Amino acid sequence: IVACIILEEGANMENLSSCARTMAGLFERLRCRIVDNRWVEAEEFKVSEHLFEMTVSPPETITSVLGDFVSEMLPEDRPLWHMTLVHDKLAKRDMVIFRSHHAVGDGLSLVQM
Repeated sequence: IVACIILEEGANMENLSSCARTMAGLFERLRCRIVDNRWVEAEEFKVSEHLFEMTVSPPETITSVLGDFVSEMLPEDRPLWHMTLVHDKLAKRDMVIFRSHHAVGDGLSLVQM
């Protein structure tokens, strides 16, 4: 599942990290991984392992970057989600892309986050 949130220019990793820590504190599955078909709290869970940042500059487009982004497998050795802060220089805006495995939650439950 992929969700994109478009922001004004100027978003930063400190704010994204704060948001992700809050979300992981509220939603247990963001701190869990699947082991033998059951949810297990991840040992030494670190929000920072789920946060990334990138800049898209012409001739790249956000569409081409998103295609690559969603086709990558999520690592199975940690909780099945990540957030990426994308700075789009052409559009002069920032975007947060949240990606999770469908086992973490369906679209409706993720909207409630």
